[in-house]
Parts: sequence; structure tokens; C-alpha cells
Amino acid sequence: GGAASLFSHLAAKPAEQASGGATAAAPAAAPATPPGPAAVAAAASAGSLAAATAPSGTAGAGAAVSPRQQHLDECAKQVSRLEEVEASLQGFKKDASHKDFRLRAKKGVNTKVSQISATWNRIRDCTTGLCETLAQLLQDPDALKRQFVEYAAAERLADDAEVGIKAQTRAA
Repeated sequence: GGAASLFSHLAAKPAEQASGGATAAAPAAAPATPPGPAAVAAAASAGSLAAATAPSGTAGAGAAVSPRQQHLDECAKQVSRLEEVEASLQGFKKDASHKDFRLRAKKGVNTKVSQISATWNRIRDCTTGLCETLAQLLQDPDALKRQFVEYAAAERLADDAEVGIKAQTRAA
């Protein structure tokens, strides 16, 4: 999953997420469905999601920004930030001189994340091990390597979360 799939999930339940988990009724003027990733990307590059998410005639100066709109704007900022990080890491990912580090970092993160299981003791032990692995990898003086480690860990955790969400949806 890239930025588009990340945003698709984030935008799926904006009222629930904006209220901290409690479902709230959407304002009457809010669109029934969240904008698609293409609309969000276009709006984000234009600087605001108001045009992509507000019903006709409601976006403009002086209009109050709804919690839903604030949430969507924050999502767009985070997607934009993620795309910047992905772009900055493209050269690093292709650089053969960093291959050993990339493999070691991804293997360490993947191994520790995959070992997390359902018992509380195992979760505690494995997350402690993951934190220790990340702390060790983040000691590297190269800022690009540290950014890669952060990105690899976030990507792995997001992939696991996405799998969990899909599994929960199918079970429902």
C-alpha cells in the first residue's frame, strides 16, 4: 500500500475518526462519500481540500471549517508528507552501496513485527524487541538511513494494519 490506499482507509470513516472513535452524525451539507484519492491528490496540490469535499456553493471565505473538513485537510497533509518521503527515498532504495543496510533493516523490522502474537506477554516481549531493533538501526549517523528505517517500520506496520482491517471486514 502506498499513499492512495492509506488515504482511502483514513477517509473511510472521517466522522468516527475526527470524534475519537465515537460515531457522530455527519453535517447535513457534507457529501455522502469521501472524495477519492485522485480528487484528494489534486486538491492537496492546489493547497486545500475544500474544493474536493465541499458541496457546491459552500466553500468560500468566511465559512466555518467542519471537523470532517479539518480531518480531511490533515489527511491530505500527511499523504503529501508521505509522498515527499517516498520521493526522497527513491535514490536510496536504488543505490547498491546501501543494499546491505536496507536488507538488514527490513529483515530486522519484518522479523520483529511478524513475531508479535496474541498473548499479552508475547506482544510485550516482541514490541520491546522491535523497539530495541529500531533504536539500534536509528543510531546510524546517516539521516537518509534513519529516514529509511522509519519509513520501513511504518510501511510494515501499515501493511499489517491493512490486513487486519480487511480480515475484520470479511468476518463482519
